[in-house]
Amino acid sequence: SLIQRLLPLASNYSSVVAWCEDTTFEDGLVNQALVAGINLLLSDYTLLVCQLEQSLMRGELTLHQLHHQLQPSKHVMEILYQLVSEITAHTARGGTTLSILHSRLIHCGSDPKSEKIVQFLTELAAKPFFDTLSKWLYRGVIVDPGKDFFVEDHEVLEKNCLPVEYNDDYWEKRYCLRVGKIPSFLSRHADTILRTGKYLNVIQQCDKTAKWPEIVHLSYLHNAEHYQPVFTAAHQFASTTLLRLLLDDRDLIGHLKSVKKYFLMEQGDFINQFLDLCEHELDQSVDGVEPARLESLLELAARTSSANYDQYKDNLSVALLPYDLEFQMGKIMAIDTADELDFQSCDTSLLCGLDAFAFGYHVEWPVSLVLNHKALAQYQMLFRHFFYCKHIERLLSAVWITNKQTKFLPGEEFKVYHPAFGLRQKMMNLIQNLSYYMSVEVIEPAWVGLVSAISNCLTVDEVLSKHGDFLNSCLHDCLLSNTQLLATVKKLLSVCKDFAQYMQNLTDTVEDFVEDIKRYDLQFNSVLVSLLDRISQLGRDNYNEKVLNILHRSALNSRTIFRY
Repeated sequence: SLIQRLLPLASNYSSVVAWCEDTTFEDGLVNQALVAGINLLLSDYTLLVCQLEQSLMRGELTLHQLHHQLQPSKHVMEILYQLVSEITAHTARGGTTLSILHSRLIHCGSDPKSEKIVQFLTELAAKPFFDTLSKWLYRGVIVDPGKDFFVEDHEVLEKNCLPVEYNDDYWEKRYCLRVGKIPSFLSRHADTILRTGKYLNVIQQCDKTAKWPEIVHLSYLHNAEHYQPVFTAAHQFASTTLLRLLLDDRDLIGHLKSVKKYFLMEQGDFINQFLDLCEHELDQSVDGVEPARLESLLELAARTSSANYDQYKDNLSVALLPYDLEFQMGKIMAIDTADELDFQSCDTSLLCGLDAFAFGYHVEWPVSLVLNHKALAQYQMLFRHFFYCKHIERLLSAVWITNKQTKFLPGEEFKVYHPAFGLRQKMMNLIQNLSYYMSVEVIEPAWVGLVSAISNCLTVDEVLSKHGDFLNSCLHDCLLSNTQLLATVKKLLSVCKDFAQYMQNLTDTVEDFVEDIKRYDLQFNSVLVSLLDRISQLGRDNYNEKVLNILHRSALNSRTIFRY
């Protein structure tokens, strides 16, 4: 009976020793440190066995004495066996192993001896993990040969070899959380720890003169609340330092102002100069457009306008995209839906240069964290919409200039042109009011709010969030978040374009001319009513009073709306 009670000690010991022997470097430094701690406890047990053997040799050991003296060891071995069994069952390593140890420590309850053993093992196993955590929190580097840490680095950069074009993919994907390896006692701080190290990593790459705080060597604490002040202080230093680097040293606001000038049409004389030079080039099929010629004309437009005084004008470039704005918008809206396959490619042979044209803007790291590929794509969508509206406005203005010649005609002949003049003015009013709404009532207030918000931001992530909100708000309020609405606007602009081209190339008889003008007027009014109906519905559905301003502006300038 006594031997039966002692046999679990032997089987547990064998299992624990086998686990320790099977644990290799590939299992991580945390598991190896745990093995070292278990071996210390096993050495105490081995010493006890030697002492018992000496007592046996002297004839001073009985089964009852053996059973009595092995009780403490039996309890310890049972704790170790249960621990290694759970680690084996979960294939645990790194932070997962620490979570298991922490859970067992919490559930030790009123057994002070078990608590002492588990705490000893936890503190010893956590040392390599917290060494890695300290370097990440205070230097932004991951030294994790055992792959134990819960922040994973997907890219290893060679020293002094920084890629030219980093973007949001770098920011979001280079460093990410291994959720399964986050210790349970650090789970609420995981995002803070991730951001802190990422901030420091950027600073380390971009500012070699940065002064670093002294590394605080962390260790396992039974009460996770005690980590809060340490993590908060480290995060505040990293976020403040990086934000100052972006705003002061790398002039983020200056870059955003430059992007606003070109992409959001703030630099009016530059856009007119550029269109004067490039309109004929862009009016042909996109396959016939020469990007190199456009680049030369872009530089000429910048040098001969007020854009010449912009220090970042050389960052601007030409981009010919293989799809028009409507296709791009539809492709974005179809992501992760059943319609996604319908937007895989666009027939470029049907595109003209104006449909495909956009600006590009090159910035260096770390400004590209904010002006990343996603943000630039959103700026390009706004620009393409503004640019096409500007082109249509110029076409209608050219019609007005040409029609000035009719004032020398006799009265009866002059009256024939009255309906065409009225339609042209109605179209012009619509385009100008739409442009005014987008630039003055949408872009400017949103821009002022963005600059104010950035000045109050404490972290780079807040800047990214505010900038993303700004772009999303502009796209929505400029009617670019609804594919059907965008298609209607595009159709309306196409009617204006067809009318302008018709007026510039008049060859019809008087009767045909009158009928054609009536037809264009009917088309314009029909599409306009459809557009305003959609806008009205959008305003009701989304409670967006700003969008409804288009209705009021159009109503003041069109008889059609009064009938509508």
